[in-house]
Parts: sequence; C-alpha cells; structure tokens
Amino acid sequence: LNPFNLVLDINLKKIDLKKLFNNSILFEFIKSGKLFHDNLNVVISLQSPNISNNKILDSLKMNLNAINGEINFNKSYILSNKIGLLESQNNQLILDKDNLIFNGNFNLDIKNSNYFFSFFQTPKEYRKPIKNISFNLSFNFLENTLNVNNFKIDNKKPSDELVNVLNNFNLNDDQQIGNLIIFKKFVNNIFSTYDG
Repeated sequence: LNPFNLVLDINLKKIDLKKLFNNSILFEFIKSGKLFHDNLNVVISLQSPNISNNKILDSLKMNLNAINGEINFNKSYILSNKIGLLESQNNQLILDKDNLIFNGNFNLDIKNSNYFFSFFQTPKEYRKPIKNISFNLSFNFLENTLNVNNFKIDNKKPSDELVNVLNNFNLNDDQQIGNLIIFKKFVNNIFSTYDG
C-alpha cells in the first residue's frame, strides 16, 4: 500500500451528468486532500457513449489522473454530434490551503457552426463561419469563480474588444455561471466583437 496504485476503467451504457457533477461526495473527497498524496497513483477512465437527460451532448470520456501528488483530467472530452468535440488538454487540479482550483486548456473543434450559433441564439449579424475555439479556464470551487483567458477563434489573436469582454466577465463578482441564459449572453458578447 505504500505506494498505492489503482487503474480503473469504467464503461457505462449511459450517464447523467447532473448526477455525476452534483455528487458532493466526489468533490469532498478531492477537497480532503487525500488524492494529493505523493505515494498515491490513481488512473481512472470513465466513458459513456450516451449522455442521458441532455439534448446537446452525446458522449464523454473523463480521465482522472492522480499521480505523485498531482491531479489532472488530461485527454478528457465531451462530444456533441451536432456541434463538435470539446477536449480538455493540459490541465491541473490544485489544492492550495482551503482553495480547490482547476486550471486547464480546452479546445473545441466545431463540426457545424450554424448549429453552434443556433444553440446560443446568436444574432445573425454576428454569425461568421468558425472551425475552432481554444481557451483557458481557471475555476475556484470554494469561491465559485471562473476566469476565461487566452481565448482564440480559429487561432487568431483576440481583438482589444474581446479582451475587454473577458476581463469584465472575470472581474464580475456575480458571474452566475450556472445560469444558461446568462452564459449564452456572455458567449454572444464574445461573438459581437469577433471580426472574422
């Protein structure tokens, strides 16, 4: 048991994301710091070809790697057959005193930009063909705050206007990130500044 190694592959016919992410036991266990142990090596892969109770998302693969005191979710992804593939690339979960912070880079390969804009109810004047969005997220679980950085559309440097939209969002004390209407408004503010 010293060191302790665990490799676990979980394949589910279907999965409910609300039940997965609202499971406080999982987050309480991570916040306890027990996974951040130097002599612990845990590699868990959870995948399902069917996300239930969701009209947009179709399948997922989530990798939890806790190796020598470091935790990441590298090479995890969520697939929407209508929109595209969102992949988590370089990321890390950090326990700093009482703060649990996720920091990661994401890449969204867009299969159908028309459906993407339709989902976000983006006004037609802001709809320009796009293939890829990359960005960095930093989320503090204790403070329930989110920062979005290094946002690029089709690998183009963001305009000053776009940087201002992101800065205003990051500095907002009342982000309400769980509210889908407010999230859609935030996304449309981004595309209102994109000149293609």
